[in-house]
Amino acid sequence: MVESPILGSFDKQLFNEVYDYSIGLAMLFIAFSIAYNAFQGFYSDIVDLASDVVYKLSVWALFAVGGITIYTYAASFINSLIYAKVGPELGVASAGLAAGTGLYLAIGGGLATIPFFANDFDYLISAILYLMLFTTAIATVRNSVMLAIVALIPLQATLWLFQWTRKIAVVVVDLLIGLMVAGLVAAITFAILATLPLGALMFMLDPIAMDAQFLFAAAYFVFGLKPGEHMLNSFRSSNKQSQVAVVEEREVETPSPPPGRYM
Repeated sequence: MVESPILGSFDKQLFNEVYDYSIGLAMLFIAFSIAYNAFQGFYSDIVDLASDVVYKLSVWALFAVGGITIYTYAASFINSLIYAKVGPELGVASAGLAAGTGLYLAIGGGLATIPFFANDFDYLISAILYLMLFTTAIATVRNSVMLAIVALIPLQATLWLFQWTRKIAVVVVDLLIGLMVAGLVAAITFAILATLPLGALMFMLDPIAMDAQFLFAAAYFVFGLKPGEHMLNSFRSSNKQSQVAVVEEREVETPSPPPGRYM
């Protein structure tokens, strides 16, 4: 429910296969991007065009080749942070969740045999089982989606190259970051619930807390914070600043001739 999954051999194999298919498509998308920007008049000269191509190739190579490494380091950092800070509380929360579920089902099952309470507690037992199944489904789908996004990083980097498909790649990156942070928030939430004095009875709130915060975190990162877009904009800004610094350095090294020397 809380950790970011680490890629296995099958996931890495998928990543490599997607990368092989993405190389040719990336060259095609760069050509489309150059043609589109030239048609829109975004290039002032050949230097501007070359700078744009180098920037896009740099971003594509960074994520298409090193995307799996970047994710592995980020996932390992988040997982180590979770288990270093709230690892013991997560164990207590897991035991309490199992005990609380068993307690509710036992009480509800016993009272459901009494005719006066039968219908109401049948609904209660059904709701508890549905909640647990729904929570398990969300956790399973979350891990599968995260592994699929990582395996498709080369394709996402390729889609980012062209203006018309760039938004798709950015939204997928925002979703991945949101799911990773949601796991960290869930771990801290479970740890806080584990310290509450009501014990096993309160651990029935764990599935509700996880479902709510996962959906909220994913939506907030995709539609609100948009960290992928800000990260790429920062990368482009730093790239432009470095280019400006190189130009200024060259101007200093090559002083202009004194006035009146040339006509």
